[in-house]
Order: sequence, then structure tokens, then C-alpha cells
Amino acid sequence: MIRIRVTLEMTLAGKRITLPAVTASVNDHGAMLLCTRNFPVDTRFDLINERTAQKQSCRVTRAALENPQGYLIPVEFAAPAPGFWHISFPPPGWKGLEN
Repeated sequence: MIRIRVTLEMTLAGKRITLPAVTASVNDHGAMLLCTRNFPVDTRFDLINERTAQKQSCRVTRAALENPQGYLIPVEFAAPAPGFWHISFPPPGWKGLEN
């Protein structure tokens, strides 16, 4: 699990709101977020990386899974953002050690 603190910024019912969340997993195309609130598929919002203050537009891709800590929400960036998480990912086609 890769825990990075993030903030979700969105407009709901005409009001701008912010919500804290953390990541459960991340990649160049988005993340799995853990949040206390659930959102419908296609909900759009800005995601702010609290470590860097970088902002990326996102959308919810599938229905969230409820767990004891909240909701696991899969999101994708509006455009790939390879440097957003400041984590080095293996290159495409990379294979680990084989036993």
C-alpha cells in the first residue's frame, strides 16, 4: 500500500468543497483513493498531492468498494501524469527476477 495524503476539490450542489483522502495505490494514470465519502462513477474533481501541492484533474472510473476505513475509489487522471507522485515506476515490459 502506498499512502500519500491528498485533497479532493470539487463543486457539489453549487458549493466548492475540499475533502481529505489517502492513496491505497498509485500509477502514472491515477490512483485508488481511500476516502470517508463515496462518489458516483464519472464524478470529476481536482486531486492535490499534499507533499508537492501539485494538482491534477481526475474522474471516478468505477463504483467504490466500501471497507471499514471508508471507500476505496478508483480514479484516473484527465491526462497521464508520470511525475505527479514523484515515484519511479518500472518501465513497460519490465520483468522481475524469476526463481
